[in-house]
Amino acid sequence: MQTTLESRVFISAILAMAAGTFLFYAHPFPNQQIFLHLIALRAPHAFLSFKYLYYALLFTTPYLVCSAAFSGLYIFTLKAGRTIADSLNVVIHVDRPPGRRYISEVLLINRYDPDADLFDYGAVFLAKKGHP
Repeated sequence: MQTTLESRVFISAILAMAAGTFLFYAHPFPNQQIFLHLIALRAPHAFLSFKYLYYALLFTTPYLVCSAAFSGLYIFTLKAGRTIADSLNVVIHVDRPPGRRYISEVLLINRYDPDADLFDYGAVFLAKKGHP
């Protein structure tokens, strides 16, 4: 399951090609419509643009749907167990006195103990006291 979800872009592309091919044959471009004939006679470039857009949407829409579905599964199954503390390396503290913003400290996280909920960290930068 993990390798499937990690290769979600490739799988989404394969599924989009299959769905697009099915839609291409199941719902061909409606060449017989009278209004499309009128557009083809009066503005052939607009007609071709519309026709190519129709074909492009047959393949891109399934890709976007598959990609969103696999990304949702990836986030909620594989990433659900991770906390922000597992991937956090640096903390930047920004003070916001009225009308200004400045960085008051930058901390480097060395280690995190999830049982005790404690961080081992060191200060990389500390602003001077009373500095706004």
